[in-house]
Amino acid sequence: MPFTTHSLALLSLILLAVLTVSGPEAVAGEESAGEYDLSVTFSPESHSLRGTARISLPAGAGIDLDLHGLTVDGLLLREEDGSELTPPQPQQGMLHLAGAKIGRELYISYARVVRDSPDERIDPSGIVLTGLWHPVPQREMRIRLSAGLPPGFTAAVESDRFPLVKDGDRLVAAFSRPLQNLHFVAGPYVEDSLEVRPGLRVYSLFFAEDRQLAPSYLEAAAGYLRRYEREIGPYPYAHYLIVANRLPTGLGLPTFTLLGQQVLRLPFIRETSLGHEVLHSWFGNSVEVDYAKGNWCEGLTTFLADHSFRADQGQAAADRKERIANYLSYVNKETAVPLSAFRSADHRQPQGQAVRAVGYNRGAMFFQELRELIGAEAFNRGLRSFYRENQGKSASWSDLQQSFSLASDRDLGGFFSDRLDRTAIPEIAVSDIAVSQTGAATRLSFQLSQKTEPPFALRLPVEVTTASGIERFVVTSERAATPVSLTINGLPLQLSIDPDYTLMRQLAAAELPPVWSRFLGAQKKLVILESEEKRDLYAPLLDALGDESWTVRTAAEVKSGELSGSSLLFLGLQQPLSRSLFARPDHPA
Repeated sequence: MPFTTHSLALLSLILLAVLTVSGPEAVAGEESAGEYDLSVTFSPESHSLRGTARISLPAGAGIDLDLHGLTVDGLLLREEDGSELTPPQPQQGMLHLAGAKIGRELYISYARVVRDSPDERIDPSGIVLTGLWHPVPQREMRIRLSAGLPPGFTAAVESDRFPLVKDGDRLVAAFSRPLQNLHFVAGPYVEDSLEVRPGLRVYSLFFAEDRQLAPSYLEAAAGYLRRYEREIGPYPYAHYLIVANRLPTGLGLPTFTLLGQQVLRLPFIRETSLGHEVLHSWFGNSVEVDYAKGNWCEGLTTFLADHSFRADQGQAAADRKERIANYLSYVNKETAVPLSAFRSADHRQPQGQAVRAVGYNRGAMFFQELRELIGAEAFNRGLRSFYRENQGKSASWSDLQQSFSLASDRDLGGFFSDRLDRTAIPEIAVSDIAVSQTGAATRLSFQLSQKTEPPFALRLPVEVTTASGIERFVVTSERAATPVSLTINGLPLQLSIDPDYTLMRQLAAAELPPVWSRFLGAQKKLVILESEEKRDLYAPLLDALGDESWTVRTAAEVKSGELSGSSLLFLGLQQPLSRSLFARPDHPA
């Protein structure tokens, strides 16, 4: 339906309220390259929305808009002299509008239907829109929203204020920080809140059946907000929301986190995932990621949240060992990529587990090694400086390198390039161990070897256990072979290299734990059924976990010589192949 003068006047009235709720930062700072006003109305019964976008463009400014998935039924370009023309038609879902000598306003009327989507929803139980639900500019803009909601619904969206401002039967929201797209959630929520400090509150928007969870979530979120304000700097927004989603999500977005309802009910989420998502307010949202140059954010957030929470419980070494083991389970010569190549990790992408192991686990270990290298005090200075200097910007690994180099007063170029640009990780070996006694002194000597070519520049913690206790040293290694000689008090009983797993490295065979991820990450997986008659018994397991990489055969079909070429899963132990390896395990009845 084409726009008319009447429809333009009506649109101006709808958007008038939006123009009056700009946040305090909206008038400060950078010049605008255009204004974006969005008005939407929902029809849950038909799983649809209707929207109108008005984008004002000053002289010289053009725009590119992504319209994929939207049904556009009206396009109008109105120039500042009052003349109206039809813009160029979208091509392959994209609308390109070149700059002009005079200012213009672009109007787009569109609709969208959301049905049978795993990630989004419009129905009477709620609204979740996290993808392309409005025209998306290919640059960041300040977007102001007016939304008509079903009765009884409360909404969350990136906004300077919460609760959202009401204008009759509509909600209006404005966010002073430029974005490319908004994330919109609404439903029959019950609202609770808690003051974090003067000027900052945390809110929960839960469904009525889960309201009893709200107090503990609010307390936990408030604790995380206070923690990261102390460690990093002031929280960058005016409020924080924990919003329930009937769909399975775990998203950290500017001003709110969107967590699946089933996830919220898990008892450990408050102590793990919630803090991770809160931290994304600082890194990922306030300081954005320059994805063209790699994603540093997930590794840093994992280190400062997930790993730190385990460290608080005295489990730092165990957490690091698990991360290394997970990495080694999924990453091999075929799946290895350098940390600098990591962009994102969708569970549904090919080799998703391997990609996540690089971005999250190798990324977390990068920051562990960096802190060990420059010391905790310099690391904390660099972290606060990085946040302060890059708020409101997109940052890269090179920005991190600059901040930590200045904070530690040392050149970190070699460390960053070694850890970011190589797919290999260090492999360490010890040989030629000898003990000598000279007077009252005992000397322990050995050869420290790096099997990785070229060698890394390493600082290796070394522990020597004697009858009188544990003595600790730090050994540097930059060559393929490094002779080491240590003076100790008493005869050595045990020599340990990197016992607390402070280094991303290959694990020795005795260090590798028997974890399920090692089977899942194996290149060749052979599942051996005790017999064909037992196939139905194990069908639920195979249906839930198996994929095309699993080869399932009966014991009668497998020769013993085939066992050495694959990772093995025995389903049923009453078979000769299993007994040839494990005899008869004494399992409870």
